[in-house]
Amino acid sequence: MKCSSRHNLFGIASNDSRQLSAKESLWMFKEAGFEAIDMGFGGVGRPGYELTGDDWERKVDELGNEAARLGLTFSQIHMPSLKGEKDPRFKVPGFEEEFYLAMERALIAAGRLGAPWAVAHALNPKDAGNDPDKAKKLNHEYYDKYVELGIKNGVGFAFENMIQGKDGGPKLRYTAHYSELIDYVDSFNDPMVQICWDFGHANITGFDQCVGLRKVGKRLKCVHIDDNFGNLDHHLIPFSGKVDWHKIMPVLAEIGYEGECNLEVQNHFNRMPRELHKLMGRHAFEACDYLRKLIEDARQM
Repeated sequence: MKCSSRHNLFGIASNDSRQLSAKESLWMFKEAGFEAIDMGFGGVGRPGYELTGDDWERKVDELGNEAARLGLTFSQIHMPSLKGEKDPRFKVPGFEEEFYLAMERALIAAGRLGAPWAVAHALNPKDAGNDPDKAKKLNHEYYDKYVELGIKNGVGFAFENMIQGKDGGPKLRYTAHYSELIDYVDSFNDPMVQICWDFGHANITGFDQCVGLRKVGKRLKCVHIDDNFGNLDHHLIPFSGKVDWHKIMPVLAEIGYEGECNLEVQNHFNRMPRELHKLMGRHAFEACDYLRKLIEDARQM
């Protein structure tokens, strides 16, 4: 089990307006101790976005070659995700076309980088109301062609448990509960369609994560490890919020999880000056390594 992290961990700093690219950041991951990268392709439209332009394949290959030079692998990618049914970014001329092109290129890029899984968010269509069967149908209409393209490139899909928030009253969200997520994933009837578990999302939604993970079982192929205080998706380093890691991590061993120990804690870095990123990167790795040891120790029991 490798310790990995989302690629944008060192991207933004409070005293540096320029966002570091994934390629520029790789040496910082290596220096901190990480062994793998979760490559996020959600930044459609930002300057330097890896999947923009006619030379996008060259940029992806350069990223892969630099990672290989440093001894880093890619544990997963994160697909571009819509911001609601009427994504406000689509009002920008050309953005919609760029977004859907990025959806296809992300899966080709994942194959080129050797990433085994593409993590995706299920849509929460308003047309479905409170009918999960209708929501499942609409998600199949959207995702089936991308799942097919991913498999063609040797990349499986791992759908993520989403958030049903408690701020200001209940907010329904399809696949926030593990029962809906399991039902949706099983409806593909394909071993290349499985589950990514986000511990921060589950903490906000409020169910017992140990129960949920046991229900998910062998479907679990990758994780997003992040902490919060149960109200907002803070994306903090483990042990900075209220997630009970000592209780939850042994369950990963119990269900036979074989993926990476992967952090998604970029918010912990965004408000810090660049000069502190090296120190905080090592702290993030040590927290990840501690969780890895909790899993490995539980395997020996």
